[in-house]
Amino acid sequence: MHPLVERLTRVLAPPAGAAAPTPWADAVPVLGSALPADYRDFVDRYGGGDIDGELAVLHPYRGETVPGAPPGFAGFAAFAADVGRDLAALQAEGLPGPSYPLFPSPGGLLVWGVTLNADRLFWDTAGTDPDGWPVVVWFRHRAEPWAAFEGPMTRFLLDLVSGPGPAEELLGSTGGHVWQRQGD
Repeated sequence: MHPLVERLTRVLAPPAGAAAPTPWADAVPVLGSALPADYRDFVDRYGGGDIDGELAVLHPYRGETVPGAPPGFAGFAAFAADVGRDLAALQAEGLPGPSYPLFPSPGGLLVWGVTLNADRLFWDTAGTDPDGWPVVVWFRHRAEPWAAFEGPMTRFLLDLVSGPGPAEELLGSTGGHVWQRQGD
């Protein structure tokens, strides 16, 4: 298990039982890349679901991302492309747009999470090593909506559930968080 996932299990209890296995090698031909090792370990341990009903970590294979989407990683890719189109439409309406390319463009932001407040959480896939992809958050209701965070997704989640920072904005509180598995 990835060391950050192991640390996360001490502050955000995973659900009982293992999540359904995911055929991670199938992601590469559909998404154009492997997904980060910490994320794969997180999904294998926690499954897809949410923290306190506030922040959902998407399961890229289960298909719960978009009702009626194609199964497997194709549904996740379709959802990620839809998120990019939605952000482009908001930019056309005058909201600050991304200074990053969006999936499926090479090096584009790839969504891995969403919040109840319509915030979007991404990997910046500009680097060739998925394990080095930093987190970028688009905050729906901020005047300056884009924020980058160094480190992998599980470091971001660990920091989020462990204390101050964007926790109150993304989760509504800074303590006592509960994981709820969905879609397995």
